[in-house]
Amino acid sequence: MISYSPQKVAILIMNNALLKENQRLQMENDILEQAALIIGRK
Repeated sequence: MISYSPQKVAILIMNNALLKENQRLQMENDILEQAALIIGRK
């Protein structure tokens, strides 16, 4: 079994949370860009 220090565990958890948030923001940005394109065409 691999043993990680509490600091390493905290960093891994934070990194995972940040990656998920980044993915969510990228999706939101894509949606807003699509909306801007649609609005711009009208």
